[in-house]
Amino acid sequence: MSFRVEPAALRTYASQLSDVKRVADAANSYVNQYGNFSLHEKGLIGYAAPGHRRLLADLNQLLTHLGQLGAASAAAVSSVAAHYEQSDLNAESKVDASYPEVPRTPMTRD
Repeated sequence: MSFRVEPAALRTYASQLSDVKRVADAANSYVNQYGNFSLHEKGLIGYAAPGHRRLLADLNQLLTHLGQLGAASAAAVSSVAAHYEQSDLNAESKVDASYPEVPRTPMTRD
């Protein structure tokens, strides 16, 4: 059994995770643009206004937290990809260094 990590795949996943922040910000913008209503627009819904404002505040908090999680996760996965790239490079260097040097004849042109 072997374990293999593809740093390029991790970077692709990190990019997708960074999209979470963008989407959460867009959703938050939409909620704030269309979710609020002014006093003159309330009508009968005015009775629900306090609960609605609490819901919007909770939704803003949730979307902000989701965006932060997406951004932090993207950074962490990118860091892991960099770690595996460096680890692979170190292993390759050790293997290359273990081979004996091969003398090369100089190339001449006639």
